[in-house]
Amino acid sequence: MKWKILYTILVVVVGFFSFDKTEQQSPLLLFLDNKLDTFYQNGLILEKALESDVSEEKIKNQYTKFQGGFRQIQFLLEYISEETVKRYYNGPPLLSVEQNIPTVNVLEPEGLQVIDEFLYEEQPNKKTILEKVRELNRSIKKTKNVFVRYDLVEADIKMALYKDIIRLYTLQVTGFDTPGSGSGLQNSKQNLIGIQECIRQVFPQHEVLTLVDKECRAAEKYLNHNTDFNTFDRVFFYKKHIRPLLQILSSWKPNEREVMARVPNQKYALSFQAQDLFLENFFKKDYFANLPTEMIEDPNVLELGKKLFYDPILSSDSTMSCASCHKPELYFTDGLEKSATNTTGLQGFRNTPTLINAIYTKGFFYDLREDDPSRQIVQVVMDKSEFNSDFMVIMEKLEHHPEYKKQFDKIFPKEKISKYAVTAAITTYVATLTDMNSPFDRFMRNEIISIDSAVIRGFNLFAGKAACATCHFMPTFSGLVPPSYKESESEVLGIPEKWLTNLAMTPDPDPGRIGSGRPRDETEHLLFSFKTTTLRNVAKTSPYMHNGAFKNLEEVMDFYNKGGGNGLGFDLKHQTLSSDPVNLTQNEIKDIVRFMESLTTTEVYD
Repeated sequence: MKWKILYTILVVVVGFFSFDKTEQQSPLLLFLDNKLDTFYQNGLILEKALESDVSEEKIKNQYTKFQGGFRQIQFLLEYISEETVKRYYNGPPLLSVEQNIPTVNVLEPEGLQVIDEFLYEEQPNKKTILEKVRELNRSIKKTKNVFVRYDLVEADIKMALYKDIIRLYTLQVTGFDTPGSGSGLQNSKQNLIGIQECIRQVFPQHEVLTLVDKECRAAEKYLNHNTDFNTFDRVFFYKKHIRPLLQILSSWKPNEREVMARVPNQKYALSFQAQDLFLENFFKKDYFANLPTEMIEDPNVLELGKKLFYDPILSSDSTMSCASCHKPELYFTDGLEKSATNTTGLQGFRNTPTLINAIYTKGFFYDLREDDPSRQIVQVVMDKSEFNSDFMVIMEKLEHHPEYKKQFDKIFPKEKISKYAVTAAITTYVATLTDMNSPFDRFMRNEIISIDSAVIRGFNLFAGKAACATCHFMPTFSGLVPPSYKESESEVLGIPEKWLTNLAMTPDPDPGRIGSGRPRDETEHLLFSFKTTTLRNVAKTSPYMHNGAFKNLEEVMDFYNKGGGNGLGFDLKHQTLSSDPVNLTQNEIKDIVRFMESLTTTEVYD
């Protein structure tokens, strides 16, 4: 009774603090404005509940309402200002470094994910949770005008919905952003409810959006009847519900000129035209290659880049080429624990990653020290253990090579033989080394009607109980973060120097990102943090990890199953992998390995 009276009084009081409405608001902004009010009001009610003597169950129930209010407008909030949402509303519960500044500015995590983690601890600290809820409420009030300052056009709505469906499948049904409660399925339902409410209130007669409404209703119904996180069939859910939504949205052709005029030269990682998540044209290569579309589609540039890739002329002594370490017959790896160097018998610093799908990243090298693929090539050229050269030497060599001179003059009439031309050509070739046509991809696209049942079980474990998909994001199965795909993550796993089954091990001394040479990485929480690389073709690219410590996938799974480095007894303050054992059975591990094997490309490269 006391709780009901408190709730009634607070609802009345909150009315005085609700955000001002403007007479000029469109139906869409009015919808968003009202939903933001509800979100904020539920936050204030949660704040009061934490201040009073109510049960933990009632606090959790109110938190569920609070989070549900956010989920119902997440598709609009994240589209309008993804940065604001990540910084204040729903960022991961990890320390982060402020982007786009050269110095170290470590940000404490804020928002729903942080509250979620604290609230669902074995012994939740109400004082800490209250502080975090107050922070979020202040942020909602402070940032509200960010989201209601201008109207959205049809192309905005399409992109907002497209990204939300991708987010729902790649992050929410995998449990990524509900680290404590594990309520990703329930939150996904709230996303779908919010989309339906928006369509019915704002676009009730819209030809395309009424179809979206119908599919969202069907997906919501499936979530209502399938609530257990560990048994949820994510394969069926994709094929029956997510894929049809993507097909509707991808075929919708609103006029995008208004959006492009509002944000000149805006580039997106997504094409928004792909009917499948597991399809190569899901991504736009020019965004990742950071080169003009016409260049990366030019067969003459490709031919030149491929020739340079295999030619040792780029190295100081003309003995080493890109293909020396990235061998096509080994899926563009070298099969070694650590890469070879230009000195016979001398081992390199780290393992050689595959180049297949390597273009789909926003950070190169295991320490993410380089953002641009062309500049990554520059570092290889200058590295004393690799090409040990510079572009003045390379340009002189190429100038004296008649065939190369002729090609460069034809293809790059302005730049001629230059650092830009060399790196752009090689980047163009690397951008062709992509593949999303594995058996698993074709099955998810309904191009093949059946697949080994172990693959389905393995994927559902991978994206569910085992939590692999919370670091290896779909569809690259790497650290490239959905749904905007403009950031690549690294993780502190606690990799041993060498894997010794059932024996004591020592942590690998490689410092990872903290030693990248970038000032903004010089922070304690990035010690031993390494890029999350792709799992595509992983069955063919052993040994594994930055130091090649694991010989096979079974060893890797054993390591994760034990809780990473902390599970092995290492003392890692900032390990991002859960230290708790996953408790996978041997049969479950076999299924996950079988799924990873199904990500092997069938394409032959030369």
